[in-house]
Amino acid sequence: MQTWWILALIISFVGSFGFFSQFPIFSWTVGFSICIASLRNTIKFPPLAAIMFFNLLFFAYAVPFIFLDLDLMDLSSGVAKIYLSHALWLNSLFISAMMLESSRTLKSSIYSFAEVAALLRTPQSTALFFLCLFCILIVTFVLLKGAIVVGSDSGYADYIDNLDANSGVAEYSLIIVFVSFLFVRNRMQRLIWRIVVLAFIIKLALIGFRVVALMATLALFYSFDFKPKAKLLGAFFVLGFFLFSLLGILKEGQQSVDEIFSSLLFAMHGDNAVSHHINVLWASAKLILLVDIGEIDAYRRIYFLFYLLVNSLIPAGLIVELSGVPYLGTWLQQSGNSSGGGHISSFLFVAGGPILVLTFGYLFGLFFRIALSNRHGLVVNFVRAFFLMTLLTFPRWISYDIGNFLLKLPNYAAFLIVFIGLLSRRSPHL
Repeated sequence: MQTWWILALIISFVGSFGFFSQFPIFSWTVGFSICIASLRNTIKFPPLAAIMFFNLLFFAYAVPFIFLDLDLMDLSSGVAKIYLSHALWLNSLFISAMMLESSRTLKSSIYSFAEVAALLRTPQSTALFFLCLFCILIVTFVLLKGAIVVGSDSGYADYIDNLDANSGVAEYSLIIVFVSFLFVRNRMQRLIWRIVVLAFIIKLALIGFRVVALMATLALFYSFDFKPKAKLLGAFFVLGFFLFSLLGILKEGQQSVDEIFSSLLFAMHGDNAVSHHINVLWASAKLILLVDIGEIDAYRRIYFLFYLLVNSLIPAGLIVELSGVPYLGTWLQQSGNSSGGGHISSFLFVAGGPILVLTFGYLFGLFFRIALSNRHGLVVNFVRAFFLMTLLTFPRWISYDIGNFLLKLPNYAAFLIVFIGLLSRRSPHL
């Protein structure tokens, strides 16, 4: 299998420089094959397979733009095929680099999220467990503010107001959800934890925070510690995809049943088909185009790399306030270039070219291998906690915001786990 991933990495690396972009069907076919192979290879660890299922959707949504003469939003068909092909090669490079490193770890047995989390060996502390739950309840019923958007005629406008009112509270609360799970020690605590987290999810869904609700749902789902086979995992993924698509539609206001069902896969805005995944493909292709024509110049690319590194520790709002330079995704929206969200590989391409895409993919695979190892220690536990948190936040980092959701939140969670570990050594009865 290693030989396959070496070949996949080599051809993806060549393709990531745009050498095969004039051959869109070939580009899609190779990328789709790599994506399927990654899915087959990760099925032994369902949380990672879930990311591969999600990534597969980008290739599925790319089909009409690669095989038919359809415009991709403001990109004509001919231009879209070239730059979308380039984006798919970058996607394949990230996955190939990740799988080259991680495929050696996946053996015959199936691993669960809870099993890997248990390797962190967090101290047994009823006090910390209930303190975390109390914090989640305070967030749910006091700090999370805003109007209910589901089924409201002004749902989307209310959702925007809710975003402004909550200022990242929901996202940071995911750290508490994750850490509190690590303190669960018996059936009663597990039941209480699930009830509290479910209340948190419902509140998020009602005020329109669909993606954060999805991340918390992943934590809830993985807490059951069962190991679904490929077909069952696929069925869960499809069910979840439609349920959360429905949740997104319901915040658009009152609609008929026919309108709701016709919008589950995509919606028509004028002559354009629109969905989250189509928007990601559009933004990814547009990013590469803007680099190609020089509108995203060397200065903006270097600044974006600096932004990502700093954002791994410092909140995005503070960086923007101090620098006066908007986040790249925000700039894309403000300039009318795209919807702002793009695949992680395309954002990394802007920040550092194919080399950075390869590096991040390799590091993600390396973190996976360390997380599933039997090694222990502060550094290993930091990496393990970091990786586990990325398994919950992936719906955002793979297609929207690398800095906050691949780097910052996992970093904060990992630092907190290491701090608790150090504290427990000094206070054994914590």
